[in-house]
Amino acid sequence: MKCGNQDCGKEFRADTADPVWKCPHCGREIENRYYPFLTAKLMQAKINGDEKTWRERYESLIEESRLKILERYERIVEKKGEGYYVPDMSFLEEAEEILDKDDDEVDWKEEHDALLRKARKVVLEEDEILGE
Repeated sequence: MKCGNQDCGKEFRADTADPVWKCPHCGREIENRYYPFLTAKLMQAKINGDEKTWRERYESLIEESRLKILERYERIVEKKGEGYYVPDMSFLEEAEEILDKDDDEVDWKEEHDALLRKARKVVLEEDEILGE
């Protein structure tokens, strides 16, 4: 990772699993916009992505989102009790409906990014409840 601070600009290691990265040189905090879905495959696709693979990525992101949200939800139930919080996962049903469309009707990369933002929002809500 390279620090975006104009006075710093130094490189440092960042863990893809962290929601925020802090430059050890200047202290600047950088938000991981893809947390908790950032992987080497996703970064490679963002840099050099083949349009044909975005539909597959979209489909796998639906399942990955569901798993991450439900895993955190189970931890919330253990910590806070039943009924304290119920995640809004309606966007996943909408996402599955989009899969029924023809490829020429959908910009899969754009849909992938929109789905990622929605899933990330729910995960961040859950992380806040869990104190993570």
